[in-house]
Amino acid sequence: MSKTYTLTARSVNAGMRNNWGSGDWNNFFSANVLSNESMRRPYVGRYGSGSYTYRAVNILFDPTVLATLRTKTITSIKLTVTLVYGTLYANSGNYKIGYKLDAQASTSSAGTAWTRSDANSSAASSTDVAGYLTTANRIESDNDNVQVTVDLTGSTIPKYGYTIGTDQGLNASIILGTSATLTVVTTETDYTLQLAYNANGGSGAPSAQSTTVTTAGSPSATFTIPSTIPTRSGYTFLGWSTSNTATTASYAAGGSITITGNTTLYAVWKAAQSSISSISPASVPIDGSSAVTVNINRTSSAYTHDVKFTLGSRSETLTGQGTSATFVIPTAWLDQLPAATSDTVTVEVTTKNGSTQIGNKVSSSFTVTVPASVKPTVSLSGTDVNDNSTLDSWNVLVAGYSKIKLTASAAAGSGSSISNIAFSGDGVSASGSATTATSSTLTTTGSRTWTVTVTDRRGRTASATLTQTVYAYANPTISAIDAFRALSNGSAAPADGTYIRAKATFACSSIGGKNSVTVRRISYKAHTASSYSTGQSSAANGTYYTFGGGGISILLVYDVKFTVTDAVGNTTEVIVQVQSIAGVAFGLTNDRVRFGGPVQKAGFQCDWEAEFNNTVKVNGENIGNVANLTYTVLTTW
Repeated sequence: MSKTYTLTARSVNAGMRNNWGSGDWNNFFSANVLSNESMRRPYVGRYGSGSYTYRAVNILFDPTVLATLRTKTITSIKLTVTLVYGTLYANSGNYKIGYKLDAQASTSSAGTAWTRSDANSSAASSTDVAGYLTTANRIESDNDNVQVTVDLTGSTIPKYGYTIGTDQGLNASIILGTSATLTVVTTETDYTLQLAYNANGGSGAPSAQSTTVTTAGSPSATFTIPSTIPTRSGYTFLGWSTSNTATTASYAAGGSITITGNTTLYAVWKAAQSSISSISPASVPIDGSSAVTVNINRTSSAYTHDVKFTLGSRSETLTGQGTSATFVIPTAWLDQLPAATSDTVTVEVTTKNGSTQIGNKVSSSFTVTVPASVKPTVSLSGTDVNDNSTLDSWNVLVAGYSKIKLTASAAAGSGSSISNIAFSGDGVSASGSATTATSSTLTTTGSRTWTVTVTDRRGRTASATLTQTVYAYANPTISAIDAFRALSNGSAAPADGTYIRAKATFACSSIGGKNSVTVRRISYKAHTASSYSTGQSSAANGTYYTFGGGGISILLVYDVKFTVTDAVGNTTEVIVQVQSIAGVAFGLTNDRVRFGGPVQKAGFQCDWEAEFNNTVKVNGENIGNVANLTYTVLTTW
């Protein structure tokens, strides 16, 4: 088997140059000839110092076709050229016309280069001229035509073309080429391969495809299968197979197939399962009452369907369904959304004819949501924390003493869990997993509020508050203090009293009515003594008490101590002095002083002779400027 390729030359040109100079046959093609395929005159001239002249014709074929031929197995190559000789004058010998592949740069990858040598010799070098025409084809008259056929079998297909010429020395003669044909015979054969399509019980199969394959070996061709697919009522098209009984497809529409002979592809079918036409509504709350309906496009009234609903690890299947299936998502399924407020339920429909499954399962999905009412719950309680045992037993909050311990009781929305518990309020700022938090020591009094906020893994929150009273507290107080020398009957005797008469008012912070004064004591001692004697161990508020037993010396100053203690356990003491008859006594407050006797009331008192240098009031009467006026004062001023 063989295949013949016939190429017509794209260009056949000739020319001359009188002086060979340093050029050679490599110059027959110039750079622009190779790139532009526009032939220029070849260099033709005289070799050496002799009178021989070389004549040649350049022949150029399509280089793309030549490149293709170089890849094939060739059995024959023949070059046929029509030449015109003009003004030939023979010197002597035979006219020899030679040929050479690719007269171009010696670095060419195809063909070989000319080599300069004496082409007139009877035995030309094989590297110079690849062959000679026979002498029978020589031309001896002007403007004669000759058709030269050169058998090039066994040579390499050139990259661009050929050069042929004569070695005979001629004077002012030229060689012209008019046409050239290259005939190449390969070991290939043309085959026609066809790919046909059979709908195999359906309709609308694609038209057959065919192609011609030229090869020296076994033919093969690759086809793209059309995207057009056939149809068949009640069946689903799976693809194509070379068997008309196949149940699985070997080839897909739009795919490719390689064949080595005429081939028929058969459509592969399967019984069509039903499909899901819609799901309504597209989103359903998991509240135990909202329903979702799956609408089914049934391909046969004989078919029933198993409809399976799946959410995480939860699933339920409704069997024997017709064209629709309705389902209410159980609230127990909330446990599949522990950290989300929505998710996707997968619906899977299996088509059955009796107990036999038809086709494949089909699936779709819809959205389920956690209702807004499903959220955490929380309550907040508090207990006082007191280091003072009395305050601790009263269960009160006291500024400066107490702390509060907050306790949250929380539950997440169904199916979730608590992710964070945050406490805030006076002395508290805590966040985390702990259900309790203890404040620092409270300092602000009045009605105070604390808050706890819990967050579940779905990001939903709930809050609770606790309001408690924080009571103010101060150490117990002593006020309205009075102490002076007296007689045994309690009457004031600043000059000669040997008793002490005293009173005070004792008070404490209420702490919500729980606190009380537990100690009201009046005691006394000589100012220089080291210990006190009890004057009154349980003194009533505002009541005068007389004590000392007549042993109070009129020559000594006495310290009178008032003591009060409350139930909290704190004690306050105030000490005042009762003066001797010659002393100066100052009161508990800075609005009273007495010279020569004990302080008994607010104001200035003096029992001594006095000299005044400014206005003086006596018994409340302004007597004017009494500078340098001396009075003997016997009464209280």
